[in-house]
Amino acid sequence: MMSRRQLIQAMLAGGVLAGCSKRTPAPAPVSLGPVEAAAAKLPYFDPPAMQNDFGTDHQAYQRFVASWSKEVDNWTEQAIVGDPWSVDFDHDRSAYFNPLKVGIPQDAPVAPIYWRAYPNRPQVLFGQNPDRSKRLSRQQIYQLVDTGAVTINGKTVKISEVRIPSKLCPHIDWSGEQVVYYPPGPRGWQDEYCEWSVQRNAAGKIVRVMFTCENSDYWFALWRQDPRLVHHLYQRHVSPKVALEDLYLRHQGNVVIDPISGCPAYDAVNKWNHGPQLLPDRGGAMHLTSAPNSLPAEIYIAAASTLPRASERSVRAESLICCSQYGQPHRGSDPHIGLVGNELSRKGFRITLTNPVGLYIRDPHFDGYELPANAPAQSPQPSEFWRVERGHSGGYTLHAVFEVPEELPFVVGDLTIYGEPIRWAGQIAETFRVNLFAAAIPAKSTESPLACVQDKSAAAVQPWPRQMLPLANFRAASPIRLTSRMAQGTELRDMVLVVNGGKPGAKIEFSGTGITATVTRFIPEVGHILPGDDRPLPAQAYVFDLSISATAEPGERGVRAINPGTQPLTLAYTPGFLEVLAMDSKSDHCHV
Repeated sequence: MMSRRQLIQAMLAGGVLAGCSKRTPAPAPVSLGPVEAAAAKLPYFDPPAMQNDFGTDHQAYQRFVASWSKEVDNWTEQAIVGDPWSVDFDHDRSAYFNPLKVGIPQDAPVAPIYWRAYPNRPQVLFGQNPDRSKRLSRQQIYQLVDTGAVTINGKTVKISEVRIPSKLCPHIDWSGEQVVYYPPGPRGWQDEYCEWSVQRNAAGKIVRVMFTCENSDYWFALWRQDPRLVHHLYQRHVSPKVALEDLYLRHQGNVVIDPISGCPAYDAVNKWNHGPQLLPDRGGAMHLTSAPNSLPAEIYIAAASTLPRASERSVRAESLICCSQYGQPHRGSDPHIGLVGNELSRKGFRITLTNPVGLYIRDPHFDGYELPANAPAQSPQPSEFWRVERGHSGGYTLHAVFEVPEELPFVVGDLTIYGEPIRWAGQIAETFRVNLFAAAIPAKSTESPLACVQDKSAAAVQPWPRQMLPLANFRAASPIRLTSRMAQGTELRDMVLVVNGGKPGAKIEFSGTGITATVTRFIPEVGHILPGDDRPLPAQAYVFDLSISATAEPGERGVRAINPGTQPLTLAYTPGFLEVLAMDSKSDHCHV
């Protein structure tokens, strides 16, 4: 097996660990934490980019960090378990580790894994069709990525109406069945963990572009603790016109009240975080909305990538992702994340995403940007129009704006990139990348290659728990993935467990004692896309009444569902779906 130094040298030569250091590079002047002792376990997960939205309220910030760390811990454990219920060869991912439980030595290599922020799938699926008559031009693809619609032969066609090949693995079947483009959603096609919203002037020129790579899960967690803080941040970063009520989740026009907190639920795709255009009364990009652009999905893919596959499947990103069935083929992100993780695993290393776990925008390359001819002497350079509003420059940006100051006689649309006027925000997105950071430690042993992931037989499938939330939130298609936290003695009707592979008559069980789930209804088909998925897949849901006894032991609980007439194929529970709180503890509540 290669030594750690040899591995670093080899990966640097191949560009995989370009720019890596012994520890996650900390953007000056902000410190990302003290140097840990050799192989020390991480005490907790910090918020992405060490973002502190609580200012000088240190107690509130500490409460949030404790709560957030539990969520990342649960997503990490779920990713390590994988899916032993509905498929074979995709679970027990021991080559991925939880840094809360396994220490990371000081000299462990850290890899910044990065990819271009501009979506790759539209370029492949619309720009590489062997039938040239069906290809879109570069400008048409820019238009599609920026607006969600494209002009073809003088007619405007929405992306939801454009069809693509349904079979993408092991290669694209251009002549086979066609399906509508996915992921769906108001910015679904911006699926490289970076989304943007564009503001134009009366002449149609770009004046402002808002870029974000913040995960929605952070904002759900922030809302759970302090909705008014979320409202304040929207007013600061999107528009002062944002009203608190604009952020409420609604179903059929009615505000959804979360029965766990008793307060209005958060709408991740509200009118001010909706679509690719920033208008006076709506639009903006506060955080990610495309279903696959989620933090749990990022962690899940990183863990799934570590399972060894036959060598011929592991040497190419696309063949590996088709074999391992994580993420979406032909994205710039998922296949590359998987390839790096798998290569490290095959070379005898365990990996983890480094603290603070998150997705980050790298600083753009401005060498191709030029000011317009009418720019006054001593005008700022284009790099000065890039403003980091959340996170930090140097590879840890969460939210940035590209905008020319009002006092200058030109706008963003008057600048050029490599000689071309900036007509589309996608041209800017092509000049920067998104990254995450992974640390590697030696493994005690290497596993034998596995076959490719395959579906279990219908008789062997057990329900795979995917999401648990109140029925009212479920009806409104909320993508929330946070752990449900309830006190001892709670009796709550109409909770929903969403699964893959469920059948009528199944029973639901939680780990530990003192919790009873009574299924009252089976929903055979969930009509909306699940968080982390790229398209609606066959899913089912159980509506159940939940009873937590007054003597139930406080702590995290896993969940499982068992189809009728079968025995569970594994004793594993999906971890982190419920936390029992002590009856006298103070849970997060909304203060609305």
